[in-house]
Amino acid sequence: MLRKSYTAALKSFMKAWKEEDYAMVAGAAQLTWCNVAKRNPDDALRDLLVSFTPHLVNYAIKGHKNISNVMKDVKVAVEYEAPDNIILHKTLIARVICEEAPFTPSAHGKWGVNPPSLFVKR
Repeated sequence: MLRKSYTAALKSFMKAWKEEDYAMVAGAAQLTWCNVAKRNPDDALRDLLVSFTPHLVNYAIKGHKNISNVMKDVKVAVEYEAPDNIILHKTLIARVICEEAPFTPSAHGKWGVNPPSLFVKR
């Protein structure tokens, strides 16, 4: 049985991103990604997400695509503030993966968001 739903993991990730709580973002990120971050995952996530948008204003989960029982692509509509204080809208696709350990996908593991997947066109 899965310990946490993939939507709950994504909601935790997005809420923490909106609140700029990068330690919590790291806690909702994919185990493998956090393991291979070349430095503190909190700092790496802050740099990655802030490079996309300095300030996430709002988000809404809009649907998902099953890739497998341990991998989902979830569509997320976001509003973010551009450097010139204009609110922009974009749809992102988050890949959410269930792992019991880094590099070990498992239906008995923990769901986590792969952060770079948010910025890949699919």
